[in-house]
Amino acid sequence: MWKPASVGFLAGALVAGLCFKFLQRRDAAEQEAARAVAAEEAGRRLAAAEAETAGEREKRTAAEAAGAKLRSDVQGLKERLAARPAEGGGGGTQGRPPRSRRSMADLAAVLAGLNATFAGRNWESWPKEAKDLQGELMELMNQLAAEMGVTPDEAMRSPRGMSLLLLELLARMQPPLDAAQEARLRELLATQDTAWQAWLDRRGDQSALEQRRDLLALVGPGRDAFLAELTPEQRGAIAGYGLLEMQIQGSQSWLDGPRAQVTGTLTAQWSSALGLNENQTRDMAPLVTEYIDRSRALNDEIWNRRYAGEDLSREADYAMRVQLMIETQKKISDTLRLTDDQAKAMKEWGFTYGVNLTDGQAADSGK
Repeated sequence: MWKPASVGFLAGALVAGLCFKFLQRRDAAEQEAARAVAAEEAGRRLAAAEAETAGEREKRTAAEAAGAKLRSDVQGLKERLAARPAEGGGGGTQGRPPRSRRSMADLAAVLAGLNATFAGRNWESWPKEAKDLQGELMELMNQLAAEMGVTPDEAMRSPRGMSLLLLELLARMQPPLDAAQEARLRELLATQDTAWQAWLDRRGDQSALEQRRDLLALVGPGRDAFLAELTPEQRGAIAGYGLLEMQIQGSQSWLDGPRAQVTGTLTAQWSSALGLNENQTRDMAPLVTEYIDRSRALNDEIWNRRYAGEDLSREADYAMRVQLMIETQKKISDTLRLTDDQAKAMKEWGFTYGVNLTDGQAADSGK
């Protein structure tokens, strides 16, 4: 009985072995096929990548060529513009000095001759025949700004800017300034220039808004002192040029809406401007509320003064808002532990914010 069983066992083992070999060969074939497919796919990806890289190189080359052409065109334009003043020409310009060389006194002499055409004008509506002069004047202000290290807007309001132009203008009008009056005005501008130099020297240690506050303290009183030296007729003679209307107003952002909305917007904007974290933003909340209340009170003060008949200029209005913002910035700095980057952002912060609450809620009832 054992022999047939042994034969059956051996036969089964043989069949199992053959099946195992077959499966091994099939697995190997499948693996080989899978490797071939993977290799083919990798080849396609490599080819696509190489094509894409070639395309990018082609785009980059084209962009570089376009950039080189643009630079060449710009340089050519600069050279043509630089050469233009030296070119001969008609239209009454032959023999005229290059625009960049015309002095303030030269411009004032021409403007004085056009005085009758400036009646009722302002800076934005200079007569057509004076538009080129306006452009030249701005070139002078740009040059002065570069020399002083300030913006053209600030340079225009310096004693060497529009005030000097007005003095030169008055000296060439009919009747001109008398010698004593001109001497007083030139002495006044020299004194103001000393104060401006002191402002320039301390700017580096001040925040953007502190610089603006001190600039406003120079400009308004300086302009008033200049005008105080003039007769009513002289003030009227220069009024048409619009040079006295250039009052300083900086970057102001106004928020209108219910207290909750204004508070949320103001908090988000200040937090973003300074890069505050969540804890700092939370700790700043009482200062936001205080600022909103003080800003509303300042609005009321300004309009009450105007309703009472006070000629409160936009410049004076702006100066009060700047001071409020500076005081609030100091409270933020004293309350929060600012990082160096946050302190730098605070120093560069040049905006003021005004608020108008549409729901009229006071702080204690706006919860």
